This record gives sequence, C-alpha cells and structure tokens, in this order.
Amino acid sequence: MSHTFYDRDVLRQQMNRLRQAAAERTKLEQDITSEYEKETAAARAEADTAIAATEKKYARESEATRREHAAVKVKADADAAADRAKLDSQHKSVATTIRRNWEKQDAQLKEDAQFEENQSKEVFKEKRKEPAIILKRAEKELANIATQLDQADSRSLKFLASCGVVAAPPANALLAAAHLPSTLT
Repeated sequence: MSHTFYDRDVLRQQMNRLRQAAAERTKLEQDITSEYEKETAAARAEADTAIAATEKKYARESEATRREHAAVKVKADADAAADRAKLDSQHKSVATTIRRNWEKQDAQLKEDAQFEENQSKEVFKEKRKEPAIILKRAEKELANIATQLDQADSRSLKFLASCGVVAAPPANALLAAAHLPSTLT
C-alpha cells in the first residue's frame, strides 16, 4: 500500500460512499416527498370528509331551521289573521254601539226639539188667549168700577137730597138734550 496523495482505491471507496449517500439521500427525499404527498392526501381526504360531514350536518340543521321558521311563520300568520278577525269584530261591535248610541241620541234630540216646539206652540196659544182673558178681566173690572160709581153717585144724590141740595141732571141727559153724539157710552 502506498500512501500517496492519490490513491485510486481510496478514491473509489469515497466515490462509492458518496454515491451510496446520494442514493440514500435521493431515496429519503423521495420517501419524504411520497410520505408528504400521502399525508397531504390523507389530510385532504380527512378534511374533505370532515367538511362533507359538517356540510351535511349544517344542511340538516338549516333545513330543520327552515321548517321551524316556516311553521313559526304559518303560526304567526294564523295568529295575525285571528287577531285581525278579532279586531274587525271588535271594530264592528264598537261601530254598531256608536251607531246605536248616535241614533238613540239623535232620536232623543229630535223628540226634545219636537217637545220644545210643541211647548212653544202651547205657550204661543196661551199667549194668544191672554189678550182675550185680559180684556175680559178689564171689562169685569170696568163693570165693577161702573157699578161702584153708580152706587156712589146714587148715595151722593141721596146725601145731597137729604141736605136739601138739588142735584144737576146727569151728563147723559145733557148730551141727549144737546143732540150731540155720545162718546162716553
């Protein structure tokens, strides 16, 4: 064995080691790449499965929620229709009550107005009769006064006759004698 700086066998061994290391390295790189691809594919498949399961789960939940929403909406529409019908019924009832009260008050006002009109007619009739009644009273009073005056005149004539005084003839007799029209009768 010679120890020279250039030994072919040593160089061959080193080259073989380098080639083996390169082959091993290439094999490891390929193993790493294939393992990465396999793990990536497995992770992707697992993720796709999980995503599909999640999508199915949320699709079921979404569909259930849609059905619940539709049921709630139908119930709310039915409740709204029932409330609307109830309010319409109450509105009609209140409107009918108001109409009846108005008609009753209107009839009462008409009756009151007619009663007042009849009262005023009665009062007017009574007032039309008043002048005749007043005239009759005045005539009676005047007749009483004339009677009292005649009685007083006859007493005064008697008193004058008892005193010896001759009484003057009555005014009616003087007027008749003068042929003047009488305004006192």
